[in-house]
Amino acid sequence: MTIDVMGWDFAKWGGDGFGTKDMEAAEGLGASHYQMAQLAEEARRRGLNIGSDAQAVANSAPSGPWNYGAVGNYGFGMKDVHAVNDLDRVKEYVNWGRQNNLGVGMGVREWVTEKEMERDDAKMRNQMAAWQSAFQAPKAPEFVRGDPSQVGRPGDLSRQAGRRYATKRGLKSMKRKTSSSYSNTMGSVGTGKSLNIKPS
Repeated sequence: MTIDVMGWDFAKWGGDGFGTKDMEAAEGLGASHYQMAQLAEEARRRGLNIGSDAQAVANSAPSGPWNYGAVGNYGFGMKDVHAVNDLDRVKEYVNWGRQNNLGVGMGVREWVTEKEMERDDAKMRNQMAAWQSAFQAPKAPEFVRGDPSQVGRPGDLSRQAGRRYATKRGLKSMKRKTSSSYSNTMGSVGTGKSLNIKPS
């Protein structure tokens, strides 16, 4: 539970100022020690008297990480959010305020949620960019491109082999002819015998 420091009626309890009766009433409504100091600050702004006991309590109050009465009311609202304009600090100030029974204005929680989502999205994008920059795609295999017009035709090696085979075959044929069928009119090469030629 929290109290409305700015709307506090200082004339309702005790005299017209901030004294022991006001502190007892505020404590009964759930005011924190920090809020006692805020009540003393509000009384001072209005030019009201502050009792010695009330002033001693205000002086011993803890110091907050943020001046919750500097802008807006004595809690933490959107004016405070815009004044801070930093997600982590806003969350810190909101948490401290709640621990000390300070009011948190409308829209603060939604602002925190939206900024957290934006930061998470940015973090994810940065991670994806880092992964993409670190990733190296495998190199594609290098193929020797042939002439499309030569598709289906024998390659150079086949043609060369065919020519060598034909050459060897021709040589063999020539050797066979030389050794078996050559003759002249004077005699047979294979036997060395002379031919008997009869006169006409």
